[in-house]
Amino acid sequence: MLKRLVRGRAAAQKAHHIAYPQEIPRQHTMKQPLEETDQNLSILQQESLLKTPAPKPPSLWFSKRFLVVIFMFLCYMNTTFIRFNISIAVVEMTSSKKIGDGNSTTTQPPEFDWDSRTVASVLSMFYYGGLVSFMGGYIVSKLGGATSCALCLMLSGITTVLHPITLRYNFYLFMAIRFLTGVFENFLIISVSEVSSKWILKNERSKLTSYSVSGLRVGMAIVHGFCGYLAHGWGWPMIFYATGAFSLITSVCCFIAMKNQPSEDKWISEAELKYIESQQENITTSSRKNVKHPYRNMLSSAAIWALFVVRFSHMWVVTIVVTFLPLYYNDTTVESIEKIGIFSSVPNAASIFVIPICGVLLDYSRKIHIPVTLMHKMVIGGSFAICSALFLSSVIVSDFILSIIAFSLIQMFLGIIILITQIIIISVAPNSSGAVAGLVTFVSSISNILAREMTGYMTTNRNMEEWNNCFILSSVILMLSAVIFAFYGSSEPQSWSKLPSPDDLAHENQTKKITP
Repeated sequence: MLKRLVRGRAAAQKAHHIAYPQEIPRQHTMKQPLEETDQNLSILQQESLLKTPAPKPPSLWFSKRFLVVIFMFLCYMNTTFIRFNISIAVVEMTSSKKIGDGNSTTTQPPEFDWDSRTVASVLSMFYYGGLVSFMGGYIVSKLGGATSCALCLMLSGITTVLHPITLRYNFYLFMAIRFLTGVFENFLIISVSEVSSKWILKNERSKLTSYSVSGLRVGMAIVHGFCGYLAHGWGWPMIFYATGAFSLITSVCCFIAMKNQPSEDKWISEAELKYIESQQENITTSSRKNVKHPYRNMLSSAAIWALFVVRFSHMWVVTIVVTFLPLYYNDTTVESIEKIGIFSSVPNAASIFVIPICGVLLDYSRKIHIPVTLMHKMVIGGSFAICSALFLSSVIVSDFILSIIAFSLIQMFLGIIILITQIIIISVAPNSSGAVAGLVTFVSSISNILAREMTGYMTTNRNMEEWNNCFILSSVILMLSAVIFAFYGSSEPQSWSKLPSPDDLAHENQTKKITP
């Protein structure tokens, strides 16, 4: 009997030691066993969270942010269609036509007998609408980037369809419609920059921006050839009907599928939303509402003025190469309207694949710790210097084939420059990218207006010598811009663009309470 009691007591003690470790007093664990268990679980959960790796980015190609990039691509392409459709249409509207059945031919006078200055005014009226774009940053920030994109696409599509109707009814009404189209399209560019600041993360900025900006070059490669065939087959009004319809269709798609920021998107996957939130420090703009844009600091910043200079010279050359290239070929060669459209499209097609490659390389240079500002200065300075030399070469060697090659290379480097300027707009002022884009668009509009007026003034006789003078002037502008950006350019966030931290706001509020 005694042995049985001893054995039972030993078994009970063994079970007790298993349930309650010796380092924890028995009376304590009996009183608070659940609290200790919860505490131990909390510690284990914290340790597991520390061991859990950071969320991996979901597949970019099937993500919502890539879909947003596709819509930004379409917005940029639409901008090119609406901006440059009149470059081909004006050639058809102001050119005489030969009509005949083979035995006899008659010459039909042009529908609109405009001189070179009137043509330049028609081409530049679109860019007068950009003079009100300095207000775009404020308006877009209130409406939201995606909402503004859809509205601008819809309104510009409607005004584009009205171009032929108003032109045949009243010239000044047509100019007013063209002005409004310029307002909506320049606001569209600002809206796309605002969408980029909400959706594109810092570690993907160059690559994804290059994908969206490629829409400019795709549009330029298509617009001249496509519009040339439309004008040849169905007449110049079909150019505006087709491009306006594309704008309206894109507007409907943007209304349905694109949202102002990831948190408002109901169709975004949970994994992608968590990834974006985990990269919150890399998002280029704050989610705070009612952000005040420091316009005074922007206009006194050397980095912003260097950006203005780059964009001014870039848009000047774009105006010469893209807008006036059909007229240049028409004045210096004997070709039909559809061939002029094809020749004008060749330079733009050269940069379609170069821009995405450049975006990938720029992101790679960040990974190997090359300073972003240094890289951008080297690329912009080198691109401007090469473009300047190509303009001079087209003046020295007046050959049609060589001019096609020269303009193709110029367009390739201009595509790289527009990519970098878009990156700089988001980088220098992450929380005011829409406002900076508005000011840059304002400068771009001034450049386009001056380039068109100067070119129209310098090419009154429209001969080779006058066109060469325009090319020499463009070469000088490019070299001066390269030097200015090398000294004053920057791609780093400026101190005035940073929002105050919560601690700074709390300290400021406390100071206000203490101050009588």
